[in-house]
Amino acid sequence: RSRRLLGCRAVGGELRAVLQEPGAEEALAAFAKKCPKVVASAEPNFLGNPCTEADLRTRFQLLGSLVGRGEALPLVEEEIGAAVNFTLYGGSGAAGNAEH
Repeated sequence: RSRRLLGCRAVGGELRAVLQEPGAEEALAAFAKKCPKVVASAEPNFLGNPCTEADLRTRFQLLGSLVGRGEALPLVEEEIGAAVNFTLYGGSGAAGNAEH
């Protein structure tokens, strides 16, 4: 997949294009599918972290810049499953179930 242009930002007095890591839409959809109540809440929060669409997009872009092009989406999908499974079946017990 190719990266899509997100916008421009001033860096050191000059404008630079901001590129979107491929898979952002799929990552947002995967999170929304696993945690629909979190996404629908007035102040989305998952495991103590804010999860607005802007927060999730920013984290996804940062992850993509760290792990490399095209590698972020598989990691996100795996991590979402692990975090949800931990919350539902382990770590936070009934309180975790109420979040989803």
